[in-house]
Amino acid sequence: MVLNPEQGSGPNGRECSPLPGVLADIARVAGRQAAIKIALAWGGEEIYLPRDIHRTAQGRALAGLVGTAAARAITALLGGDSVYVPFARKALAAYLAGEGRSVAEIASRLSISLRAARRYRAAR
Repeated sequence: MVLNPEQGSGPNGRECSPLPGVLADIARVAGRQAAIKIALAWGGEEIYLPRDIHRTAQGRALAGLVGTAAARAITALLGGDSVYVPFARKALAAYLAGEGRSVAEIASRLSISLRAARRYRAAR
């Protein structure tokens, strides 16, 4: 049983790794899928989240990535601030493995070694 959206379940219904830092907050207000998409797009970067998603290129990019409703929920919580988006490699590796991605694809997408991808995939 899933108790919170930060933990959640992957595409195959199995429980996934918890999301770190601001990604947990994003999952709470906009859903785990939105947090995963943000981590895949901007993991390891500091991004500015505008108060109004339609006024800046970053706001429009966020809305295009996660959808307007999710982007509004995220900016209602974090808008007007710059936030660091963690890499969340374990959670992303588990998510990608749940999508049926190979170890090589996971390693390439997350810029990790094949050994690390195997280890993360086995831990999911």
